[in-house]
Parts: sequence; C-alpha cells; structure tokens
Amino acid sequence: MKDVFWTAVLVGSILLVFTFSGGVTAFESSSTATSIDIQEVNASDVPDHATVTQYRSLSDEKRRLFADALLSNGSAETDEDVPFGGEYVTSEESTYEVSAVVSDGGGRNALIMWGLLLTGSFFVVIGVLGLAWQEFRD
Repeated sequence: MKDVFWTAVLVGSILLVFTFSGGVTAFESSSTATSIDIQEVNASDVPDHATVTQYRSLSDEKRRLFADALLSNGSAETDEDVPFGGEYVTSEESTYEVSAVVSDGGGRNALIMWGLLLTGSFFVVIGVLGLAWQEFRD
C-alpha cells in the first residue's frame, strides 16, 4: 500500500514542478485565437491616407470573414493568420473599419495552471497523509 502513496506523492510533485517551471506556456500556441472586429464608421471619419476597399474586391477568404463578422455583431474568429486589419471596407453604402485581434488565450492557460496546481497538491497531500497513516498503523 505504501507504493500507492509514494506514487501519489511522485505524480503530484511532477504536476507541481511542471506548473511552476512554466510548462503551462506550452499550451499557449494551441490557444492563440485570431479574429477580426468590424465597426461601422462615417465615411467622413476615414483618414485621408487609409486604404478603402470595396467589399467585392476582397479575396474570398476576407469576404467570408467580413460577412461572418457582419452577421455576428461585428466579430468573426478564424484559425488562420489573415492579414486583414487596419483598413476600411465599403459595403452597400456603408463604411466599416476592420481591426485584427489576436488573443493569447490567457483565460484558458490560467484554468489549466490552476487545474494542474490543485491536482498536484491533492496528490501530494493524499500521498503524504497516506504514508503518515501507514507509519502510524505499523
């Protein structure tokens, strides 16, 4: 039975070391999200030096993202890196400012970190208590 408790201490210690050594950052690349945000603006508010593109002149991928953003309250997520942002698009007599948004998924990483921290701590505490109980019983 002592082997089970030693295993719990070992597994918990590995999880804690992984958490505190920055192992959680390994998840960052898989949780990066890219999206575009669009906001309707007055044509008179568009800076003189800004690029203004007609909707029908956009690539198929950019048209799809733009349409998705229009249908979903001004934001559309994509898994690909789309060089789409910092420009203005005109569509049906309206002008929209397009902004690219990159998120590192910080909330997800924090959840993973806390999960590893709590799980590792649980295993260590159970293992140590189990070993102490075994010593007391013997």
